Amino acid sequence: MKPTIHLLDPLVTNQIAAGEVVESLVSVAKELIENSLDAGAKTISIWVDDSYSLRIEDDGVGMGREDLVLSIQRYATSKIRHVQDLLQLTTMGFRGEALASIASVSRMRMLSSDGGLGTSLDIEAGAILQETSIARNRGTTVEVKDLFFNMPARRKFQKSEGTVLRQVLHCVESIALVRHDVSFCLRTKGTLKGQFFAEAKKNRLESIFGSVGRLLESQELWLALAPRDQALPQRRRQWIFVNGRLVVSGWLMKAVQQGLAFELAPDTHLPFILSLQIHPDRVDVNVHPQKKEVRLLDEQEVFQQIVRLLRHDQFVDGPRASLKEEGSFPMFRPQEMSWKEEPPSMVNSQLLPIEEVGELLWVEGHFLFVRRERLLLVDLARLEGLFLWKLSNKGRQHPLLGWQTWLVPVVITMERSLFEELAELNWPIRQVGSNEVAFDELPWGVTPDRLDAFLHAWRQQEQGLVQFCRRKEAYSWTQARLLWQALRQEKDLQGSARVVRELDVEVLERIMR
Repeated sequence: MKPTIHLLDPLVTNQIAAGEVVESLVSVAKELIENSLDAGAKTISIWVDDSYSLRIEDDGVGMGREDLVLSIQRYATSKIRHVQDLLQLTTMGFRGEALASIASVSRMRMLSSDGGLGTSLDIEAGAILQETSIARNRGTTVEVKDLFFNMPARRKFQKSEGTVLRQVLHCVESIALVRHDVSFCLRTKGTLKGQFFAEAKKNRLESIFGSVGRLLESQELWLALAPRDQALPQRRRQWIFVNGRLVVSGWLMKAVQQGLAFELAPDTHLPFILSLQIHPDRVDVNVHPQKKEVRLLDEQEVFQQIVRLLRHDQFVDGPRASLKEEGSFPMFRPQEMSWKEEPPSMVNSQLLPIEEVGELLWVEGHFLFVRRERLLLVDLARLEGLFLWKLSNKGRQHPLLGWQTWLVPVVITMERSLFEELAELNWPIRQVGSNEVAFDELPWGVTPDRLDAFLHAWRQQEQGLVQFCRRKEAYSWTQARLLWQALRQEKDLQGSARVVRELDVEVLERIMR
């Protein structure tokens, strides 16, 4: 039988590769701008003539003749040499496919110099037609014309010129958002569409993103949020970057949404920019032909870090700022007392209704101070313990403090009798071994390392859960605010003994002296 399997012609393989890397002129712009950034460019200029032609010029390190000729060969790159390098990627590109793919489906001219004599190459369908020595400054210029001229089927399905030009502008703006140290200039059909000079991060964000309501930063990430009154009914104007690379990530978007859940109305979405800086050996960017998706080694940890950053920020500035204002109550912070157990001499025994909102003043240990007509003391540990009991026995859904989904199920060893008891209560558990049980969700505030202790406390009912909550070091502003709001919705918890009571201000003030 005559063999039917054969090796493809290099021209065919190049066009197949181009089909994966180059979808449209927007893909070309993205790949070339990323090459410029990898070359250390501080100024990048982009000219777009139509849906099939553009020119990009940079002031990066440039290339000598030999490097320029090699750069349009498939899998030719200066960014990696060994397999281990794939685990330590610090550049935007690394495969050595982009220039070869673009060259194979266009007519292209490349001009570059590394500071010496420059070189110009005229290329068509991946083949060099002409090579010329030129004089030019250090840097590189890539001019692409007639994109997909040799792929009529692909060219036929390209979007309209107006759509492509808008997408190129969005691409440039997206990259410029996280590279405020680089100047970008975009012209389409001779008209200036965007110019962003190297500037401070917040200035760059405001010039592209618009008004920044909050800019939150931690060691590995920063997050810019639009003002709350700019929330939208659709997921729009939401950017996610990992190590400077724009990515699509449903779970990172979910982390931001979960962190903002308390302050947004249902089915609304706040515009944001999330930028993560993760050590290269914890990121796998080689999972998508266009590097639009990435995998992180510790996704659950990053997920929780984002949620914690947002929850910690909520209501911190507001309540703390209110302490500076004069009011009817003394402004003090009790620093020298243990606030894990209530000080009975300072609390009236009268139970108080809490229909009114009140002003949250501060959190000390396990207690929240609230100013309304009177100064109130909220026992957060008791409140959370009672709330957890209700949440775990009468349904898991709650608008504020429902059970939280974990990306990786939590697996523990459990007695059969306890498993059957929890299953009857419709807990989100499933048996994965003879005595192992997986939790896809955990009650609010319960982390995997505390799950065994929570279950032990749960078997002791309400008081067991209250004591479980008392073992916390302290409550954060976010936790206190969420519990307060939940209490206002739960009428049956408002009547529970010693949850909310009035403080004797005179006694409290004397002790604080």
